[in-house]
Amino acid sequence: MVEPTDAAMEAAKAKGRSTLPEFFQHLQSPASNERDFSVKFNLTPDGDAEFIWANDLRFGSDGELTGVLANEPLDERFEMGQRVTIARQRIIDWAYFRADVAQGHYTTRIMLDRATPEQADEIREALGW
Repeated sequence: MVEPTDAAMEAAKAKGRSTLPEFFQHLQSPASNERDFSVKFNLTPDGDAEFIWANDLRFGSDGELTGVLANEPLDERFEMGQRVTIARQRIIDWAYFRADVAQGHYTTRIMLDRATPEQADEIREALGW
């Protein structure tokens, strides 16, 4: 949980949003060593924000983006593994792997400073940092 007035997190979200066109270019035409594309978005814009990751991203014929919820949501209307429509304006972050190194993850980078050293080390190792 992060306060909506958290300046570092707001800057990370802004970075994620501003670089979204670059992400979509890679998603639509990935290099041979790029994989595991995902976005972090507000699942519940009609209430308290719940930011969650979705993977297995797909564009419909109408250009609509869908993804599969990759975390267990707090909102009981949803469940992990559920495919949902993702409005682009609700996306705050993105990620994919180039070889074994995660790209993006701007909000994750902020959270590393707030995690225990052990948790931060585990995350860095999993993301190839």
